[in-house]
Amino acid sequence: MVNHKFRYSYPLICSIIAAIGMVAGIKMSNTNHYHSYFQKIEDNKDYAIYEALQHINEKYYGEKKQPKFSDVVISSMTDELDDYSNYWNVERNERYQNFVDGSYIGKGLEIVKIMTSFYISKILSSGPSALIGLKKGDRVIKIGGNIITEISLDSLYNIFDSERDVNISIERNGTDTLDFQLSNSTVDIDPVSLYAIDQQVLYAKIRTFSIGVFKSFMDKLESYQNQENLIIDLRGNPGGVLDETTKILNQLVNEPSQNLVSTINNKDELRTYTSNGRGFLNMKNLAVLIDQKSASASEILAGALQDLDKAVIIGEKSYGKGEIQQNYLLSNGASISLTVGEYLLPTGRTISRRSQDTSKYYSLKNNRELKSNNGVDPDISVDESCSIQDKRALKNLCFKYLYDHNWFSREDLKKEEIDRMNEELLINHQESCELAVEQFVFSFLLEYDYLNNTISSNLIYADNALKIAYDLITEDQVREHLGYK
Repeated sequence: MVNHKFRYSYPLICSIIAAIGMVAGIKMSNTNHYHSYFQKIEDNKDYAIYEALQHINEKYYGEKKQPKFSDVVISSMTDELDDYSNYWNVERNERYQNFVDGSYIGKGLEIVKIMTSFYISKILSSGPSALIGLKKGDRVIKIGGNIITEISLDSLYNIFDSERDVNISIERNGTDTLDFQLSNSTVDIDPVSLYAIDQQVLYAKIRTFSIGVFKSFMDKLESYQNQENLIIDLRGNPGGVLDETTKILNQLVNEPSQNLVSTINNKDELRTYTSNGRGFLNMKNLAVLIDQKSASASEILAGALQDLDKAVIIGEKSYGKGEIQQNYLLSNGASISLTVGEYLLPTGRTISRRSQDTSKYYSLKNNRELKSNNGVDPDISVDESCSIQDKRALKNLCFKYLYDHNWFSREDLKKEEIDRMNEELLINHQESCELAVEQFVFSFLLEYDYLNNTISSNLIYADNALKIAYDLITEDQVREHLGYK
């Protein structure tokens, strides 16, 4: 990701002009660029933009609220481009950069409300909450010396987010009351979790492709150098940085000079990323799980492995975001993120839901027919839909169940305990299908660290896509599904 920073002497006009210039893909660093750019505006009959800004700056009688004015004007321009081009004001740009870097500024904890009480549901090990000794299961009883009862969870989060330093009192184990001062700090988010299923199959959950995901992925696999079976779970992964994705692909594609992904820009210039043939991984059986929220970089990894007949893809059709965004930093600390091109998979097909391509494509080794545009179609479809409302309700039910059974701080739930949890939640949440409840419980227990890094295959029965992947691998049927003889 490349950032271009430009500096100008006239605050209001020039900050707007800078954005207009970058929308047009022009790097302005001297007066010749200004002249060239405005000539292009005249040629395209868009000179009125400059004229209007000039009149406002020179003649407007009232007070010009520069930051808000700039935000409105630039945002209006990017909104007219496409769904993925955006203007990020200073605050949103900082959040965006933190997402790319795999971190954020905050307290490093999650909170859940059960009945009228608030409990810490997750502590991020790199954050300030962990450093001062807060623990999962602690009940938050006071903030700033005030007892909290009749407020919403959103209101509580607003307090945590808006205050740099927060004094809190917690109750631990139902008896001990402890006081802490909690401050903001940089919190690193580990995007990869790795589990060994029966010591036969590795299961890697990749949440984003932020900077550092490749290192985290490889560091966790280092302890399993002789393992040949891997399931990569990209469900819910919104994407991230292309370079991180191609680094992981390089480890999964051992042949040198193999096309992994290409990009094409508005000048039809094609750039191709190829494998270097120096991968350390040698996976005999590989499966990738996707769903409707797997987007962008997730679709590149899944689609490339599908094109190359390297992995069986299981789950739902992916989101379909094949457009490339590039972020350009503005002189006021804000930025614009522009669609500057499109991704093409090794076969030449696109994953964009906006594409009208109706061509037929075939995998490169075994000539399997593949669909183009509108996302990546799985080789094995599994409908795992669960509404956002159901997920919220299920999450609250899961936490309440753990609380009622004094399991809130546990990290080693057994299969019989999980079975009981599934059974009782099904009774209390009958509007959802049975599969959705059981699958959610399993993914919830993984996400909130209620299972050890080595899990039994008996525990994955509730996750249909994961169970199918595991069975294909252990029954040595992956290559058959990929068309190998």
